[in-house]
Amino acid sequence: MKRVIDSESDHMTQKDVKDTGQVSTIVANPSGRCEDSDGTAEFIQKVNDTHSFYAENYVQQRDRRRLVWKIDTWLAQRGSPMVGCAEFYVQNQERTGIPATLSVGIAEAESSSGMACYGPHNAWGMISFPGGWSSWEEGIRANFDWLVHYYGCPQSMFECHGYCEGDGTMGTVNAVMRMIDSLDASGVR
Repeated sequence: MKRVIDSESDHMTQKDVKDTGQVSTIVANPSGRCEDSDGTAEFIQKVNDTHSFYAENYVQQRDRRRLVWKIDTWLAQRGSPMVGCAEFYVQNQERTGIPATLSVGIAEAESSSGMACYGPHNAWGMISFPGGWSSWEEGIRANFDWLVHYYGCPQSMFECHGYCEGDGTMGTVNAVMRMIDSLDASGVR
């Protein structure tokens, strides 16, 4: 089967040329309505749907890469030992629905992004875990699990009542979230 596109002055015609020599025609007239004789419109719709899916998927993946870049850039600017862990933050965001930047912001407010931890790999000031964790990946996951367990699916620190209220932590966390979001990652494709 081969597709041939014929452009005419006021509409476009697409023809399927089948091995049998039969030709079916689909006409997209100026009103945008399609007319066809053998289901070619369904084929065209499937092609359009597939294109739309891949375009949407590309945008989602690009936005994900940009978020990873923004978080790692923020951590590097802070001199954090967690540089390179942005992928784990984003994976946990996808797993829980909690913004990765919320956990990054908590780490900044609680331990200067991991430079003054409460326990090993415990950058989030979770006093119930003085022994900390064996890796940043474990600590990041534990922080997201903690947030889910105690606060559901918070989207900002202001939804985490009781998590270090009153000492400026809430405002600091939200400021960090905004700063990370505002980083220019337009060069990341």
